[in-house]
Amino acid sequence: HKFKIERKRKYTDVSNNIEENESENLNTILKNIESIEKSYLDAFMMHFDGFKYDEIATQMDIPLGTVKSRIFLARKKMVEQLKEIDY
Repeated sequence: HKFKIERKRKYTDVSNNIEENESENLNTILKNIESIEKSYLDAFMMHFDGFKYDEIATQMDIPLGTVKSRIFLARKKMVEQLKEIDY
């Protein structure tokens, strides 16, 4: 999945510095998310988009337990990566 970052420009120097730091953090987070195995990320993003576990299992043609496992592991990996960057 590709994520597009859109943000509005701030006009003060302080706001620009804060905005640049937040943008760097967001870019790091997005790169980390993209590094997660595709099958795990696909299941996670479908769940994030509101699909229920059984709907994901049907769409991906995999067992329900596999869906739950992939979502759990994707979430776990994201938390670990956020801890690594002290977010």
